[in-house]
This record gives sequence, C-alpha cells and structure tokens, in this order.
Amino acid sequence: MRHVLSLIYGLFGTLVAWLAAAIGATALVYANAPGEVPGDVWAKTKLIGYAGLVVAGLILGFLATLRLSPAGPILAGVLLLAGQAVYENKPSLFQMAWLTDGLKLPKEALVYPASMYAPVIVGVILLTAAASAARWQTPKKETPAPTDYLASEPPLGSGYDPYGQQPIDPFAPQAPTYEPAPAVPSQPSMYVDDGESPTTMLPPPAGQKPQPPQYPHQ
Repeated sequence: MRHVLSLIYGLFGTLVAWLAAAIGATALVYANAPGEVPGDVWAKTKLIGYAGLVVAGLILGFLATLRLSPAGPILAGVLLLAGQAVYENKPSLFQMAWLTDGLKLPKEALVYPASMYAPVIVGVILLTAAASAARWQTPKKETPAPTDYLASEPPLGSGYDPYGQQPIDPFAPQAPTYEPAPAVPSQPSMYVDDGESPTTMLPPPAGQKPQPPQYPHQ
C-alpha cells in the first residue's frame, strides 16, 4: 500500500511541479521581455515567476525526501527525464491548448521548463535520492521505553492507592496516632490513687490481716 501511495505522489507531484515551473518561467520570460505582453497573460511579473519556481521546488523536494517509499521519487525522476527527451524529439507535444488557454498562459508555456534543461538536473537528483539503501527498508515500529516500576503498580507521585483503589489526597486530615499504653504490672499495688481523694487501701487478700497504712515522714 505504501508503494501505491508513493507512486500517486510521484505522478501528480511531478505534473503539478512541471506546471508550476512553467508558470514561473513564463512570468520571468515576460517580465524581462522588451516588448509588450499580451493582455490575457497574467503571469508577467518577477514575483509570480519566483513564486512558481518556489512551489515547484517544494513539491520536488518533498518527493526527494519522501520516507513513504522510493517508488514515488523513481517515477518522478523517470517522468522528468522522459519529458526532456520528448522536448528534444517532438516539442509540439507540449503545446496543450486546452490547458494553456484555460489557465490564460501562452501556448509555449509548458515548453519553458524543458528549454532550460532543469528536468535533467532534478530528475537525476530524484533517482539518486531513491537509490539510497535506507529508503528501501520498511520503517520499524518504535518500542516503548522500559519503566522502572511494574505495570500493575502506579508511578510514584500519581496519587493512586493500590490497596484501597482510591486516590490519595495529600491534604486530607489524617487520624491522630496514639502511643501504646504501658504494660499492666503482674501484681497490682495495694493502693489506688484516683487523684481526688486520699489514698485508698485495697482490701487485703483472703487469709491476711489488714495492715495500717504507712505515710512518708514530712
């Protein structure tokens, strides 16, 4: 498919480039002509002449650098060289009145590019560009670069919780954390201090006599 599309580009691109070069050459010829220019010819200034040549150069440059397939540049180069050969043997074939009259150009407009021998230079350039070995290789698909994290894990800083499956809001208030309570002693003290009343003595274990409380000397 890419070869067919490249051939279409090469065919129509060459025809349009030849026509643009014919318009540009006609304008330059009439701009430098000492005599009067026919009134029905609009291409008669240097600005139009250079613009036509620039358009032709852009189209042919696109064909020369086309990465789609080398078939298009090869066809374009062959057509240009064939056009030069037709001009050398039978230039009357370029006098297409139906085209030149419709575009309001002189009948010899399509002959001007071949009379300057420009198709020889451009045709050889296109064939040389198509002869590159890199042009015949099928473009390889780019493989994605490997990542440092697993596909199942979100990248760092993405705000995604892989466990709760919920986005993490870094500005959301978090629940306070508490320190673990101290371990309860194996033998509780005999005295209980509730902070409000005097020290209360716990009842003695069964089988023991109660002992009077001892207070520190003040």
